[in-house]
Amino acid sequence: MLLVGFVYAQEVSIPPYPGATLLDSTDSESLINYDFITGPAEKIKREILIENMVRVKGRVIRSTYRLPSGIKREEVFGYYQDELGARTAQTVFQCEGPDCGQAATWSGQIFKRRDLSAPIRHQSYSASVVLNDGKQSLYSIYVVARGNLRVMAHIEEIVLEEPISLDINQSLQDELVRRGVALLKDIEPSLTGAITSSDLARIVDAVKELSLLNTQEIYVVCHIHGSRSTQVLIDASTKCAETVAEQIESQTAYQAASFGAGPLIPLHDKPLTRIELVVPALLRRE
Repeated sequence: MLLVGFVYAQEVSIPPYPGATLLDSTDSESLINYDFITGPAEKIKREILIENMVRVKGRVIRSTYRLPSGIKREEVFGYYQDELGARTAQTVFQCEGPDCGQAATWSGQIFKRRDLSAPIRHQSYSASVVLNDGKQSLYSIYVVARGNLRVMAHIEEIVLEEPISLDINQSLQDELVRRGVALLKDIEPSLTGAITSSDLARIVDAVKELSLLNTQEIYVVCHIHGSRSTQVLIDASTKCAETVAEQIESQTAYQAASFGAGPLIPLHDKPLTRIELVVPALLRRE
């Protein structure tokens, strides 16, 4: 059994960038819980805010490398993306610089390695999925150029016990329980507050899978940004929220209320049109 697992890991593991020095490597050997991050990471006050992640269980292999002097971060990150592409990987999230969130959060709170500390502009991250002979592995790749321009690469491979479907709302349950609020990724209303029937169906299906208490009310909060007047955008977001709330109430066991925020509540100071689900009873309190 151990031999099979070792051979499989060797077949799918990504070789390091040529000339890289291995600083540290760990292998959980047994199955452990792992938070696969598929969105930016921030820290506000004492709370780590991760836009999207999925809780999985698998064997976790972590490796940290130091690259030779003169190597560019972009070269190293591109190398790992090419290696993933050769394995027909599906990249579910990729970012550069500030789009990844706070570099200090990635190095200190997520990967817990001081040697990955770097300026926010000099970071790259990708989250990818590789399927090989019915077995699925997840890859988190983080590459930084430190203040002294030394490039570091951190690779985390998660060999899953069973393949999972990385649906965009896979982590809805975890996010609501952990924070009381969850962003519905890749579901966006129009400027008029309209939402497609397929997106409505996806939202309802995701809510049906929740195991929250039926007595807990769910709020649907729509945010719409654009060049129109504030009141017009508030009216459009109210229409969006009411449409979604009506579908949740009519097709699930949950009570649903609606709130149209228009452009008044940006996300991390950025105007982002989006739909969020909020369970007030589960909101984090200091």
